[in-house]
Amino acid sequence: MRMTRMPCDVVRLMRLRARAHGDDVAAEAIARWQSVDTKPEELQRARERVPLDARIWLSPWPLHLVSRYVESRSGAPAPIVGEALPALQAPVLVALAKLGRIDPAGLALLVSLLRGEYDPLVWRGALGESDRELDDRVTLALYRAIVLRGDILPGIEDRGARVALAARRFRAGDTSELGSLRAARRELDDDALTLPAYRALERAGAQASVDQLRADPQLAVVLSEPALACLRRALRIDAGDEALPPAEVALEAAVSLLSREVLAINLRTPEGHPPLLDLAWFAAGESPRERALIFVEHLLACRGGRCLAVLRGEVCGREAVSRVLSSPLGEPPASHRGGVAAPINAASPHMIKCRDVLWETFAAMAHDEGRSVDDLVEEAMDRYRALRGHLRDATGAPPSVLVDDKTPDAPTTRRASVPPPSVPPASGKAGLRLGSSPWLSKPEPPPSSAPSSEEPTLPNGLGDITKKRQR
Repeated sequence: MRMTRMPCDVVRLMRLRARAHGDDVAAEAIARWQSVDTKPEELQRARERVPLDARIWLSPWPLHLVSRYVESRSGAPAPIVGEALPALQAPVLVALAKLGRIDPAGLALLVSLLRGEYDPLVWRGALGESDRELDDRVTLALYRAIVLRGDILPGIEDRGARVALAARRFRAGDTSELGSLRAARRELDDDALTLPAYRALERAGAQASVDQLRADPQLAVVLSEPALACLRRALRIDAGDEALPPAEVALEAAVSLLSREVLAINLRTPEGHPPLLDLAWFAAGESPRERALIFVEHLLACRGGRCLAVLRGEVCGREAVSRVLSSPLGEPPASHRGGVAAPINAASPHMIKCRDVLWETFAAMAHDEGRSVDDLVEEAMDRYRALRGHLRDATGAPPSVLVDDKTPDAPTTRRASVPPPSVPPASGKAGLRLGSSPWLSKPEPPPSSAPSSEEPTLPNGLGDITKKRQR
């Protein structure tokens, strides 16, 4: 089967995909995958709607392997199957259904808050995030819900700010800064829109939306100063105060307002548990609007919390796998082996090591700037390359060299202008890494040597400095 030949660690992906359902579920999924008794037909079910590549790990297919086990372990009654009730069109349910398509993890978080079952320890472990990241995620989920509930976006007068905010915070799919920039360019029909200009528009749109929320008579009462500070921090309007209370405390009044609206609906389906795979498709944002409304109604009323636990397991598993699939591979691609040069603009995954504190600093910088760590590392490497003037050209010509003579009578040897890094101790982290030495240490002056026929290419001004040091 093609799946057994995927260039990835299937066991690791399966464990990550199922771990939020419980360690026993993850172990069962791995056992089913590895067992010779598992029929190929079972592995091929539930994947008719997904491509047979790495994206299959983001689909409900892995849950299919253990759906019966999850059902039996939960102890919940069998799902009630019958004629579907007409979907309720209450504004709060419509807003939550839209939130589920934009941010499934945010919906699961908000539903757990509305049900009074939010446990930050469980969510932090399932998502693998820090306290601040989890607080920002909760804040954004509530912000999206109340903005959608009040139909705030059309009230933002500046079209550029409105489009930029919608592209970043109210769009399904790639919501990274670069992906949102591309979406805003298409919507505004402005290919010249730069990233700094987009950031300014998105910040202006976020501030305008917060101002409208404060002007709403109902929300003005429940949005206290700590709540507004949480909103401004999550929306990157300002850095925010590190001493802010947890999001569930600062936003408690706003959550209570939505809870009162939910209680006024008279939810009808506490026992109407949908099948697991239907819930999994809903968690992937693939359910039609009417069914999404039915799922949201049931999640709010579900007796025993079985369906909310399944939703949490699915969205957290997809988040964990998504981070792994977007990180570099463990080995460079074949085009870089055997001395074969890749095109100068080709981008491919690599793995190098660095000190943990440096990696964490880069991760914090990327988070603050709304970029990926890969972008930040590539930018740092490119600037260092420009400083050293060291770049293999597109024809595969050898890089610039320095002369390295141990003694006056020793034969001339050449080495690359970037010395080979020493091997740092293993950091224990997976993914892209920076070399910690000598890139981060103070560079030593080049050794004294006789003039070489091949001078290294240096940026303006650095050649004179090098010559003075050689003298």
